[in-house]
Amino acid sequence: MRFNLLVLLVALIAATCSLALSTEEKESRKSAAEAADLEIDFIDHDKVNATLHNGKGITALMFGAKWCAFTQRFTPKWLEVQKAVKAQGIDKGNFQMFKVECSIDEPFCTVQYNIAGYPTVLFYRDGLLQGEYPDDDEPEVLLRYIKKQVSSYDAAVSSSAAAAAARATSTAALLPSAPAPQQLEAVTDAPKSAAAPLASATQAQASTADKSFVAENNNSGSANTTQTSSGWSSFAVIGGVAVFAGVGFVGYRALKRNGRNGRVALLG
Repeated sequence: MRFNLLVLLVALIAATCSLALSTEEKESRKSAAEAADLEIDFIDHDKVNATLHNGKGITALMFGAKWCAFTQRFTPKWLEVQKAVKAQGIDKGNFQMFKVECSIDEPFCTVQYNIAGYPTVLFYRDGLLQGEYPDDDEPEVLLRYIKKQVSSYDAAVSSSAAAAAARATSTAALLPSAPAPQQLEAVTDAPKSAAAPLASATQAQASTADKSFVAENNNSGSANTTQTSSGWSSFAVIGGVAVFAGVGFVGYRALKRNGRNGRVALLG
């Protein structure tokens, strides 16, 4: 009987000590989480969508609630990772991390982002959800995972930039190169220089053609004049002969008729 009472007393003391330790641990955990929250970078609910949609690179969001014991345990670890990220300059590149406090508006987290339990860490790449953080919640493990994601993103960006540069170089090689200013001036003046001899040659050819045309006209005129003169001369000779014959015939008739009177009538 005494033995049973002793066992019961020991169990009661143990339960009391355990309850005291649990209460002390709970208060310590809560205090550590509240202290960490003072240094953690939070993001307001109304800015989450804009940050994800407009952001480039890797974004890590930790969804948690102040009343959740698991969130309280993880919050100081999240702060430790945040400090390491800033100390190593990872946040200066293609990475950002925030905590979302879901106790303010839990439907925002559970409905819009499908959060089923706290804490939940989601990774986004250029605003697109890549998935939930799958590894251990220890700071060094989470930091290693973040570095891996950022390294992968940086490699993809470098590869895209190199491919774009190669395409630009290939396109430039297919296009004619722009002339230098001096070359452009020479090309611009070249038509003027070439136009002078061309104009002179054209004028010379026109002058020669005009002279040839005038000479041909003169020759043609001379020929026509000669032909006309010859025609008029022939006509005059023929006419003169006709007149002379007519006069002679008339004179002969008159002479015959008046011969006896000794008068000669010359009629024309």
